[in-house]
Amino acid sequence: MREATTPQQLIDSGLSGTALANAILGRWNKLPEPRARALLDQEVEARVWHGTRRQESIEDLKRNGFCSYTKEQAVDWLAEASQRLCEKLKAGPRVCQSLDRRRASILLEVSQPYRGKFSVTGIEPATCGEDEPENLMGGWADRNPEFVWDFLYGRATPKVTDEILTEMFGRPLKVELRVKVKTQWLVGPQDIQLEQRCFKPDEIVNITPCPPKVKRARAIRKELKE
Repeated sequence: MREATTPQQLIDSGLSGTALANAILGRWNKLPEPRARALLDQEVEARVWHGTRRQESIEDLKRNGFCSYTKEQAVDWLAEASQRLCEKLKAGPRVCQSLDRRRASILLEVSQPYRGKFSVTGIEPATCGEDEPENLMGGWADRNPEFVWDFLYGRATPKVTDEILTEMFGRPLKVELRVKVKTQWLVGPQDIQLEQRCFKPDEIVNITPCPPKVKRARAIRKELKE
């Protein structure tokens, strides 16, 4: 069997995450500048992960695919999150009015053209926060939808934030995908910004629920002791 040398061959050999990044960088370091740059510009079909919260069943998501939010949904979701937070905090009019100002600020940002596009990661454990189990903010899935989480962050405890997000959007899910990305994204930051706003059924490899945060922390502690 010939040795895998191209990024796509390395991916097809089963490598992913840090192992894949190291293999690509090892190949990149051996090439002269023009070819090294061309290597990172190559588009490959890679195994990546997306963290999300969804009310639909896993079977329906696999069968139908799913899309990001619309601007109209963003308006409604922020209004509902604000109302739920006021109720949970038993806040008075002054606090609720400050939430209205914060909501207007978030909506202005959400209206930007780049918002609403999907982000994925090549680091699987980051999806559910299993790489940082003690982090109360959790992983990508815990903080989805990100703009609603941003609105709640610092105004509610992590527990209340998680309650509101779960009530509105469902439990955190890890979505394994096979999509086209540039090689450079697989050796760079965890957050890979895609142009697409929907995932088709044939791009979805698997969907699994994220383990509860307490179980994630216990599992890591047990692993470290062993």
